[in-house]
Amino acid sequence: MLPTGITLTAVAAVAAVAPAAAGAATPAQLTVDRWQVGGTDAPVTARAQVPAGAALRVIVNGRTVATAVVERRARVRIVHLSARQGLHAGRNTIRFVAGEGRARQVRTRTLRLRAPQLLADAGPDTAVVVAQRTRLGNRPGLTAPRTGNGGARHALRWRIVTRPRGATARLSGRTAARPTLHAHTAGSYRLRLTSSLAGRAVSHDTVVVDVRPDDPPIGIPFATHGTVGGRRGIVLDGRLIPDTDSFEEINYAVIDRETRAVMTSGHVARQFNPVNAVYKSLRDRYMNDDRYLAVFAGQRGLGRDTGGQTILRMLADLTRTREMMQFEADAVLNGSPFAYVGIIGGPAETGTFRSPWGTIEPALANIGGYLKRSAITKRYEFVSPERPTFDTQLDPRATTSNTMVVDHRQHNAVLGTGITAGFQLVSLDPWTFQATSVVLPTNASDPSKDAGLAQAAADTLRGALDNPRWPIIFLQSIGRPNAHSASWNGFADQIERLGGSRYLVNALDGRHSYALAGRVLSASPTAEASSVKGEPGQLIGSLARSRTSHFDVVLTDANSGLKTNLIDMAFQAPRGFPAFTGAGQQAAYTHIGKALRFCAASAASCDVRKAYWDDYQAAWGQKSTDLAGMTFPDDARGFDRDDFAAVKRQLAKEISAVNTVKTYFDALTRPFARSSGGVTGVDISALGNELMNTIAPPPDSATTGWTLGLISQVLKVGTIAPPPASNIASGVSGVFAVAAYLSDENEKPILANSIRTRTDQYVATLAKRYEMAERALNDTALLFVSDYGKLIDATSHIDDDWRLPSSDLDQLAAMRLAAKRELALATTMAAYPRLIRGTPPPRGPGDANGLSCYFLPDYTQQHPWRNQPRGMQTVATEGFDGNGSPIRPAVFVTTWEGDSPRDVSGILFGAVRAGTSGLGLSTYDFFTRKVYGTLFHANDTASSCDLPFIPR
Repeated sequence: MLPTGITLTAVAAVAAVAPAAAGAATPAQLTVDRWQVGGTDAPVTARAQVPAGAALRVIVNGRTVATAVVERRARVRIVHLSARQGLHAGRNTIRFVAGEGRARQVRTRTLRLRAPQLLADAGPDTAVVVAQRTRLGNRPGLTAPRTGNGGARHALRWRIVTRPRGATARLSGRTAARPTLHAHTAGSYRLRLTSSLAGRAVSHDTVVVDVRPDDPPIGIPFATHGTVGGRRGIVLDGRLIPDTDSFEEINYAVIDRETRAVMTSGHVARQFNPVNAVYKSLRDRYMNDDRYLAVFAGQRGLGRDTGGQTILRMLADLTRTREMMQFEADAVLNGSPFAYVGIIGGPAETGTFRSPWGTIEPALANIGGYLKRSAITKRYEFVSPERPTFDTQLDPRATTSNTMVVDHRQHNAVLGTGITAGFQLVSLDPWTFQATSVVLPTNASDPSKDAGLAQAAADTLRGALDNPRWPIIFLQSIGRPNAHSASWNGFADQIERLGGSRYLVNALDGRHSYALAGRVLSASPTAEASSVKGEPGQLIGSLARSRTSHFDVVLTDANSGLKTNLIDMAFQAPRGFPAFTGAGQQAAYTHIGKALRFCAASAASCDVRKAYWDDYQAAWGQKSTDLAGMTFPDDARGFDRDDFAAVKRQLAKEISAVNTVKTYFDALTRPFARSSGGVTGVDISALGNELMNTIAPPPDSATTGWTLGLISQVLKVGTIAPPPASNIASGVSGVFAVAAYLSDENEKPILANSIRTRTDQYVATLAKRYEMAERALNDTALLFVSDYGKLIDATSHIDDDWRLPSSDLDQLAAMRLAAKRELALATTMAAYPRLIRGTPPPRGPGDANGLSCYFLPDYTQQHPWRNQPRGMQTVATEGFDGNGSPIRPAVFVTTWEGDSPRDVSGILFGAVRAGTSGLGLSTYDFFTRKVYGTLFHANDTASSCDLPFIPR
């Protein structure tokens, strides 16, 4: 239970110390200002302020320019334009476009430019690894010694404007069109190109080269409460960040997301004034760009007499995390350790915090995992490797017992003597990973005991949900529970509190099974499965850390198809490649690398294994063939036949495995792949637009969807068939689950996030999310080929239980059906957003058509839903009266104004058959608060049926 006096009220937003950039209202309008022609940064610069959630497109002379935006600061975009982006001498039309559909906004500016103003073109910003040479510039034609303006001599001059502190770098060809930068220190290098005519500077342009460490695809280890040599502090890549190991004070660091260089670090006393000084310093220095990651870690919490509440507000504001609930804040103020990680000036609620309630152990507050470069933003982001998997029913044949597996640990439950049915309840603590398992008996061989058992089950479940540590709750029926007493209502209340459907759990009548996974106040939907809906009543799935560091359910499957071992494998501890020992094997390794054309013939050494991820798109099948045909060279230097044979044998195994893994992942991306001719698999845009035209929601309506809902439907539909046919859907789902919490361009999770948008933008937004996810899937493949353990383990599964079918046509059809299901739910909710419950019999009529409302000023009873289609309403058991009789009201949907809808039930709930449009959805997945959130009660014969709106 929550301690007395503690509520779930969020801590108020910081006021006195909040920076304008973070606290100001997000602009609803697209604005473009601060135009400059002929500045030192680019031939043309401008600033755009973009509405929340809107992407910005820059169109120069009719051509969309992808490289125009050079800086992102929350909702601010800094734009640099040059000849490279399509500017030319004379009249130029520049359009800024934000949003889609009816929310689309356009701002246009016309500029007249002279040819000399466009001479400087420094080329696109780029990123390289340490010690890698990079060519700068963009237009070799600028090497011409003379240009217009009366034949005046044209000269170029490059110089490094800014570089990391203490960095050494060599710039060759400073007066050439395409000089070379060779940097040996990670960090950001800004270079300026100046074009001069007759000795006078006429044009400038700048380019940024981000030099990053040569990290593996998984990233580098990171911890807010890590330990190095017995000292606890903020740890990056196995090294303690300087001055961040204080036990008494708040440790902090700022990390560059382009290069992962530590910009500043230290510790500050747990008092308002010192923290406020650090807060203002970091805000003023780093708020202008969203490229910096702030880290704060306290090992002792905060005191109530130190301004602790305000300190928490400042840290949340700077790292853009969700504000703590009051009881969470109270825990920190009472000494619980804490940690914050987030982008300074980033979008709201994109940061991560962790504060384990009820403990003083610093290790439990650790935000630990990896900093890895995002495939979308090309910047470092934090990724948690904690992805526990679960199976709520190891043996579906068992009738008096159950074994549940959570995070690879088995939990057994057995019904007691005289008990015929019940549930196993497993509660997983998010901080300690400890799980508790109890049996909730609900039915006995003596039915007179059922009411007392149901009441006790409700009380036990309530206690688990009241735990302020917010554990993940797993429920699995044992036997076949039978809901038939008023005491069951309390159990259904707790199911609904968890985000489940009371209608579904109340439908258990002694013939069906049921499973649930979720937690209180979760950002992701609670998962349920039941044979009531014609599916297995069990759940297999995976969890992930949310931005509040609690566990959320990412993906579940009732058909035993989800590849949980793929998810486990992606985040298993790294295992290095077998070493080639001795000078002979090293020489043979280099020779083979050159022979396979991974390195130049003149290279002193050649790392073949690094090519597995650096050159992932290579023709690995051909490489494998070439290696197989390779023989010991007559001119071998530094190695003998034994060295050559040992290295060749090991590399043959690895290269074959890389080819196998790449072929597998390429097949998994096909369902959402795009080609020059459009989408070749599941075309979300086309399917969505088809349903939009069929269901026709109002153009100004809004809808909400859970992005992973589409993949959940893929699992539900695609894994009905047995393997190997189902392995496409299950494999796709597994890799999407791995990529779910990677960030999009707005730093939100790509898939583990909800979409709330105008209906006319929903389909485009969902399609874009999956386009980004497909790009992120390449990152998942790189995880497997860059780690020996993952590479070899995955290969064994690909040839066995992950084996794909020879044809994917049937699975593509199933996945299109799954996409249509999810899209149909979202568009129908937009068209008919009111979920209404009518007065049940005997007081009410038992259907929507017979409900009567009393209307003023006519003083008449009318039947506003007399034309309600039968298919757009259902009758469900919401509870039981004192006699154990079911209470079964009609539940139905209407338009926003309360009108009866068009009958689209044939599409939603019709059987899936060839030649029909039926999607086969269950009414339990639609007519429920779980989907709609709000359930309105229409009381028969009351004035306006006691509704907050007047039904028509």
